[in-house]
Amino acid sequence: MARVGVASVIQETNTFSPLSCTLTDFDAHGVFEGPAAGEAFAGTNTELGGALAQIAEAGETGVPLVRAWSMSSGRLTSETLVALTERLQRQI
Repeated sequence: MARVGVASVIQETNTFSPLSCTLTDFDAHGVFEGPAAGEAFAGTNTELGGALAQIAEAGETGVPLVRAWSMSSGRLTSETLVALTERLQRQI
């Protein structure tokens, strides 16, 4: 049985927005890591929940890594990209 890592990092970028997207914007909607991501989103109508369901349906094991979501805003700051990347790398 294969173990398939699942991560969901979503933010709609509007390059015309003067506001940058920061980790605080993601934290406002919740950043979940590891098993906490699976517990929060398994069985939900979300990208992470859907991916976990499809993987299970295929007879494999989905391993939740990271789920981070932010509202639409400007481009991510470099610090935000680094922080989210580090969280994903830790889980992998």
